[in-house]
Amino acid sequence: MQKVTLEAISKGKSGEGKKGPWQLIGIKTQEFGDTWINGFENDTTKTWKKGDSISLDIYDEEYNGKTYKKFKSPNATNALASDVEKLKTQMAYIVKHLGLGNKDPLPNPVQTSHNVTEQPKMSDDPFDSFDLNDDSKVPF
Repeated sequence: MQKVTLEAISKGKSGEGKKGPWQLIGIKTQEFGDTWINGFENDTTKTWKKGDSISLDIYDEEYNGKTYKKFKSPNATNALASDVEKLKTQMAYIVKHLGLGNKDPLPNPVQTSHNVTEQPKMSDDPFDSFDLNDDSKVPF
C-alpha cells in the first residue's frame, strides 16, 4: 500500500462484463507526477476528489510490450483488518511500556463515604518517563 495525493481524476472506457458494468478511471498524483495510474471505478473511487490523500496498491502491468501503472483500491475488509493489526501492535507497545503485563489497567473501584463508586486517582503520571519526541522506540 502506498499513500498518494490526488491531482487529477479522469473517467475512461466503460462496458459490461461477467460481473456487471465497469468503468475505468485514471488518476494523477503528486507522488507520480504526470504519470497516469489506471484502475476500476467502485463506490470508494466515486467519492475521490482532487487533494484527497488515499492508500492504494500501485503496481506495474505490461500490455502489448508497454508498461503501465495500475492501482487497486483496498476493499473495506482488508483496510479494516490492516487497521486492527496496527492498533494491536500499538496497544501491545503501550501495555509493555506501562508495565501492565496481564494486569487490568484500572484497579478495582473503591467505596466513598457518599456510597458512590469511583476509580481511585493515580498519583504517578505513567507518561513521565515516556519521551514523546523520541520515535525511535515506537513500533508504529
